[in-house]
Amino acid sequence: MKKIISLVLLCTLAGCVQKAPLPPEVSGELVPVNTQAIMDEVKNVG
Repeated sequence: MKKIISLVLLCTLAGCVQKAPLPPEVSGELVPVNTQAIMDEVKNVG
């Protein structure tokens, strides 16, 4: 019983047990990262 309690405490202190496992929602306007202009620029760098 003591081992279980200590394991739960250790896991809680280490951050294993989280209240919100999902990331928070994104606010604002989403901008695509891989636009055609950016991909052309990446191809022309090398």
